Amino acid sequence: MEKRHLFTFSFLIFVVAILSTVIYILSPFIKPILWAIIFTIITYPLFEVVNRRIKNKTVVTLFLIFLVLFAFIFPITIIGIISLKELVELSRSLIASYRNLSVAQIEAKLLSLPLVKKLFVHLPLEGFKSKEIVNFVITNVKAIANFSASQLKALILTTSTTVVKLVIFIFTYFFLLKDAKLFGDYLKKLLPFEEKDKEDILNNIYLTTISVVYGTLGTALVQGSIGLILYYIFGIPYPFVWGFATAYASFIPPLGASMVWFPLSLYLFFKVSVVKGILLAVLSLVLISSMDNIVKPLIMKNRVNTPYIVLFFAIFGGLIKFGFIGMFLGPILFNLLFALFKIYEEKFLEDA
Repeated sequence: MEKRHLFTFSFLIFVVAILSTVIYILSPFIKPILWAIIFTIITYPLFEVVNRRIKNKTVVTLFLIFLVLFAFIFPITIIGIISLKELVELSRSLIASYRNLSVAQIEAKLLSLPLVKKLFVHLPLEGFKSKEIVNFVITNVKAIANFSASQLKALILTTSTTVVKLVIFIFTYFFLLKDAKLFGDYLKKLLPFEEKDKEDILNNIYLTTISVVYGTLGTALVQGSIGLILYYIFGIPYPFVWGFATAYASFIPPLGASMVWFPLSLYLFFKVSVVKGILLAVLSLVLISSMDNIVKPLIMKNRVNTPYIVLFFAIFGGLIKFGFIGMFLGPILFNLLFALFKIYEEKFLEDA
């Protein structure tokens, strides 16, 4: 018996050591692999439906991969890269507009801005020297130039890294989706629980993942609708386009919907009215961005039997620590922990 215990203990240590090494090797690719697992869970029911009509698994898998890429992955990736690119271009144009101007020209250009004019209605112009104004502009232009250079490097690195991760995601997603049943059956065999407990755990993971998807889509719909109403009220051109953009941007962490309403608020602030710009920013912050904290946990609560406060911390704790994928990982891990507590209560505490 002693020998058997020693063998079991040694075997577990060996497995943990090998598993730790494997996880360390996979760590650079862990996010695209996790995304592939999550998308497999989400799209497998659709895979089964299509596979009943088209018997070729490879064809069905490729069809769903293209569907996911063109409906979700490509647009979000492109929006993120374009946003960063435009930020760099904005910085460069700002530098170019002030770089070759004389002191008098910089002062005249600054004083011609509508916002500066309004400020000088309440502030004495004599209290400001042109040299001080120029020094302030030059200092900030240098800061913007440095920021622009660093962001340009980040843009190149981000684009190349994104392409590599996208290839890994597609490759992993293809094989996971094509052989999802095989992987699922193998995972069930490995779990050291009774059949009912295995079903409960896997069902818990599936329901949590689906509830996060519904919560995210519901939040996007609410944020886009509120954005549409606000943009229409404040006279923003093409409010339906910006409402759709707000809904789409809600999928992009960490800024989310603010990637749309904040620039629109600045547009109103500088081009139309200072009051309108501030009012749109405040209302958007309160009515659009705050919906993440309210709508998502409420929708998820209807499908997952977890206290609201736990879901709140699971979603936003995961988001802070792991990025967008943490929005799935947080609730899954918390609900998995509760499922294990339930098994422990039923199998050990009640038996005792």
